[in-house]
Amino acid sequence: MRGIVCGEYSLDLGRKELYDRLPEVRSFLFDLLGDDYCPYDHRVGILYDGVLLEYSRRFRGVLRGAPPRLLSQALVDLLVSRLTMRGAPENLEEALLQKRGATLTRAFSQGYQEKFSGIPFRERPPSLCPPGRARMREEKTQFFHPRRGTQQIVDALVRAIAESGGEFLYGAELESVRTRDDRVTGVFVRVQASRLFLAADTVISAVPILTLARALGWSDWGLERASWHRKRVTLLGYFLLSEPVSFPHAWLLVSCGKMRTARLTNYAGFGGQMVPKGKGAIAAEIFVDDDDPYHQRSDEAILDAVERELSFAGVLAPRAVTRRFLIRIPGAEAASDYRNWTRPAFLRLGRALQRVEGLYETNRAGVDIAMYAGMEAARAILDGAKMRFIESAAPTTAYDDFSRISGS
Repeated sequence: MRGIVCGEYSLDLGRKELYDRLPEVRSFLFDLLGDDYCPYDHRVGILYDGVLLEYSRRFRGVLRGAPPRLLSQALVDLLVSRLTMRGAPENLEEALLQKRGATLTRAFSQGYQEKFSGIPFRERPPSLCPPGRARMREEKTQFFHPRRGTQQIVDALVRAIAESGGEFLYGAELESVRTRDDRVTGVFVRVQASRLFLAADTVISAVPILTLARALGWSDWGLERASWHRKRVTLLGYFLLSEPVSFPHAWLLVSCGKMRTARLTNYAGFGGQMVPKGKGAIAAEIFVDDDDPYHQRSDEAILDAVERELSFAGVLAPRAVTRRFLIRIPGAEAASDYRNWTRPAFLRLGRALQRVEGLYETNRAGVDIAMYAGMEAARAILDGAKMRFIESAAPTTAYDDFSRISGS
């Protein structure tokens, strides 16, 4: 939720989307921000092989702006797949090739998702989501965003908590969570060179679940080898521009295999005032494994490479760049979702955490789901009803099960 302020610019940290899935969270954000929680045109594009496609048919019809050369290649690939592929698919790549052909598979899913998750489709099971359901839901939803970026949410919460007597300890690193007889007694934190113990009988944790496990001293779980907890790094290359961005979308999914960039955020595409009038700002996101040599390069070398490929793709004019900088976020698993919590090792860990009295674990995939978990934790503490929190804010709940999550 953090943001970045650069003079006249007030930008999100990467791409932040505040899903409109939970009415209670939406009402909370409206109450928090008022008129600064603004609607915007949720337009997403796909950059593939030098072509800018539409994610939704709402824009440019069912063909999504695909030129004749791409359509003809897609048709040939589909016919080849139907004629040559037989039998049940052994992986997700084969399943999609049979259904769509190579061109449409790469353009609309494989090219971006493999960069995003770091997992090749050929290594994933051949399961398919119900066709078009998520996209249809998105097309019927009205989207909102803070006028000056998601940092507004953080700032408003800080003000409200401070006005209610709450205190903040900035720059603190969680060292350990102390318990006695399965009850929380407090936490040790490190602030610069000091080590502090904060006595507490209730702790709400939003840190990653494995970080919390280590803080509790549960090092014998064998979870370090779990495939979900790969060592991933997110690189954010920011480019501030003297002119507006050339595309109208809030962001682009970069499915082109010739580019390392996986996603482009256009901050003016969210409406509001994140970008000064007549100017532009984009962030290029790159998701890599920790041992990938790409992120071992210097900031300037990475920014040079990103600027070249964006310029070649026609989405960035180097002459318009007035400032650029790189932010590295180690350990950021951008592709996390609720299915990560359904693995046996994490289910065991989750049950163990639930048994610790006074401990509420609220780390979730999805900004709205995480906010709802925090709200439910606060209610449970006030009402003494932890079991309700465990049931209503379970991290394994599918995103489509909105009515059960929100109780509506």
